[in-house]
Amino acid sequence: MFECVVDKSGKEFFNPKQIEINTIASGGIKLGSGLSSVHSDVLQYAKIKELTAHLPKNESLSKITQGFLTAWKDYGNPNAIILILCKDNTPNIFDQRAVEYAIYNLDEHITVRRKTCWELIASIALSPDGKLFVDDEEVAIVYFRVLYTANDYTDEKFWDVRLKVEMSRAILCPSIGYQLAGCKKMQEVLAKPDVLERFIDDVDVVRKIRSTFAGFYELEMNSDGDNAVQMALTNPDLYVLKPQREGGGNNIYGEHIVTLLSEIGNDERRCAYILMEKICPKPLDNIFVTASGHQKVQAISELGTFGVILARGNDVIENYFADHLMRSKSHEHNDGGIDNGLSVPDSPFLF
Repeated sequence: MFECVVDKSGKEFFNPKQIEINTIASGGIKLGSGLSSVHSDVLQYAKIKELTAHLPKNESLSKITQGFLTAWKDYGNPNAIILILCKDNTPNIFDQRAVEYAIYNLDEHITVRRKTCWELIASIALSPDGKLFVDDEEVAIVYFRVLYTANDYTDEKFWDVRLKVEMSRAILCPSIGYQLAGCKKMQEVLAKPDVLERFIDDVDVVRKIRSTFAGFYELEMNSDGDNAVQMALTNPDLYVLKPQREGGGNNIYGEHIVTLLSEIGNDERRCAYILMEKICPKPLDNIFVTASGHQKVQAISELGTFGVILARGNDVIENYFADHLMRSKSHEHNDGGIDNGLSVPDSPFLF
């Protein structure tokens, strides 16, 4: 997201600010790459083809599926399958199928299976040497499109499924370690002084990355946590209260922050959250097209970037940028989300 800053002369500057890091359920892959083509076609039909030069190409689908292919080959068994672990009756099936078909287009010999947690309870097995099997087929990759939020574990046996997957030698997208690395608490920790320097030697790179961080404030049971609670209670509209949850719709804003912290602000329950400075982007004119028609709105946009990393321990095999996904929402909404209808997929227009 781009924060709008106005200097003393009245000139506007737009600084990129990091909202969060998502390390599970890489969704919307087809939305990004597909919508770029749609918007390009619309500009041509409107007889303003020259504007298509301002739309960046989006090859997220092909780049990410290439990552799956590399991982499948690295596993070393040409008969092993790719398993998409998914929800029942999910509206995201179209995005998931796009990934599946793109994998087939890269290599027709790869078998991709879709399974729900309920189906795996009776069909999953772990061999003594750590190989994962589903319906007697060895699994090379498990692609999680479920089990990233506590609400997904509707049956205790789902925890057993997750444990077997994690204990296996299958390549996981992602492993439990990578999932935990995407927790909000990690954003807070990485923003602390001297932490980035542990991982990056280039001082200029560290400076550039740190410039994208908003303010983060811990809520531990100490004086810093006490001060953060008071800051949020005094000026709740300046902050966002974030739990360690994924899937959207979990963040807390405004007077709801006051209500919650008035209840838990003096005990250890507050440690389950982080306090983040609220980013203030400038709303821009946009037109949202939905099933019910179109409407002109003042919108704010969030630009997400995909990445592919494949590693075996400390040995990094692949690590590359895999294009982008932009989502826009009305400035009237705090939380967004394509699934709940508050956000729409969009394309950046570069000047």
